[in-house]
Amino acid sequence: MYLRNTGGQFVSFALINVATGAALTGAAVTGRVTLDGAAQVAVTGTITEKGNGQYTLAMSAADSNGNALGFLFTAPSAIPVEVNIVTDPAGLPAPAPGVGAVDIVNKALRRIGVAPITTLGTDGTPQDNLMAAIYVDAVQEVMRAHPWNVLRARTQVQYTTTPLTLSSAAVGAGITATAGASVFSPQDVGGTLRETTVAGATGVSTITGYTSPTVVTVTTTVAWTTATPGANAWLIAPIDTDFQYVYMLPSDYLCARSVDDAAASWQIEGKRLLATEANAILHYTRYESDATRWEILLQEAIVAKLAMEASWPLTKDMKLMGGMAELYGVKLKEAQGTNKSERQPLKPRISPTTLIDVR
Repeated sequence: MYLRNTGGQFVSFALINVATGAALTGAAVTGRVTLDGAAQVAVTGTITEKGNGQYTLAMSAADSNGNALGFLFTAPSAIPVEVNIVTDPAGLPAPAPGVGAVDIVNKALRRIGVAPITTLGTDGTPQDNLMAAIYVDAVQEVMRAHPWNVLRARTQVQYTTTPLTLSSAAVGAGITATAGASVFSPQDVGGTLRETTVAGATGVSTITGYTSPTVVTVTTTVAWTTATPGANAWLIAPIDTDFQYVYMLPSDYLCARSVDDAAASWQIEGKRLLATEANAILHYTRYESDATRWEILLQEAIVAKLAMEASWPLTKDMKLMGGMAELYGVKLKEAQGTNKSERQPLKPRISPTTLIDVR
């Protein structure tokens, strides 16, 4: 499988000596490509010789920026070689043999009597256009609907995942705070930046102005030990809240389930976790795009969800849509029931002291 507009992919080919029919080694190879039938252009990736007449093109993103790629490789004394490739769109869940995105979609289409697709996002048929638009959303909706064991994850969340640079670590106003990645929002004005984890860390700054997702202006009331705290060595505390700690959500986060400390209060606000607990461990549902890792009943629930969502747009059959909605409910409950049977929550232990106290 090749992804569109993605570098780091390889095309291998062999060159034959036009005069002798033997493998051609040591050739100065020229590569050209036509993208979706457009005029030929020179490849910008690197062609290297592998030995025994075999060569490899390491494609650049520009070389693969089309649905249909037509490569032509030529060299002095060589028979020209043509290689044709059909790409998949980058960013969509990658199809895996047997149960990839295309297989999941085609299972859903068969449920409603619609012809299957070949490649998600590039076929250009009504069913392909629809499924490419709804696939990820439908999958995530089902994944959020229940704490699936196969998608369960836990991690000690970080206060911040990027370093911070202060124009000054001293007490003062009009100080510029620059993060290494987008973490700020206009709603942070009035909140505070606080130094954490560093021995003796005490820095506190009030956010007085928002410039961009990476830059804010602050007034520092307690000096920082360093003007360049690293990732997870500082945090953003929101304005007017009882939550002392703010954490960045994991990159594969889909839905929060709990934190380790049962006595802690917490909530999700935007793309952050607010909590009363330091060094919080978050239990959450992660997004898994690889269908080969889905439990079979979860897979069937997702297929049913896609069939339900696609039934009316593709068939305009109200009765069929109702049947697919009913089927989705059945498949979802079946998957949830099995999921619940595969875990036994920990129960608090009752000590003899507890029983004596009760008596």
